[in-house]
Amino acid sequence: MTEPTTAARVPHASRHGGQVGAPDEAAEERFSDGSRVLALVITGPLFYTGVGWAVDHFWLHTGFLPAVGLLLGAVLSGVMFYRRYRDQA
Repeated sequence: MTEPTTAARVPHASRHGGQVGAPDEAAEERFSDGSRVLALVITGPLFYTGVGWAVDHFWLHTGFLPAVGLLLGAVLSGVMFYRRYRDQA
């Protein structure tokens, strides 16, 4: 069997703006935005649930503050999401 030529093994450079293996910047930016949104949606409620639990456990002993923290974190995450991405719609 014959070995393929060098030209057949090297990726075409013009597809990547002249650089072989260069990432697609638009796809990378979309991935980055998706990661930011996911982090925002997860960390807001998680953080405020933790704050609610800590205040409830160490200070007030009421039993419902983690749920209040979860709702507050979800609302604040939604507000931050809206403010950050409202111009990109």
